[in-house]
Amino acid sequence: MPSTHQVYNDWNPDWFARRAARIGEHCQGYIQRLIGQYDYPEIGYKQAQGILALAKQYSPERVEAACQRVGQAHRAGYRTIANILANNLDHICPSEKPLENHIPDHSNIRGAGYYH
Repeated sequence: MPSTHQVYNDWNPDWFARRAARIGEHCQGYIQRLIGQYDYPEIGYKQAQGILALAKQYSPERVEAACQRVGQAHRAGYRTIANILANNLDHICPSEKPLENHIPDHSNIRGAGYYH
């Protein structure tokens, strides 16, 4: 194997877990879940590498906050974390609920009573 590709020999789930632990415990859990969701862990290595690389573009604190925000709600993946960071959703507290009714009150909007 060429010397430029020998770093791939070190890639295994524990190696990614150790790298993610440097960012934080939520990131470590997310990376472990990402790799563990595949029958062949190698499938998740590139996504895990991408998530770890996001700490350079953004900051490790923001990547940790994004991993914490996702929690157990979604299937783990690079795109989820990248979208949270790109849209600055890691700055919004997850307990903040969006407005229940996003449609403004208006006289032309028929309610449930109209259809009885």
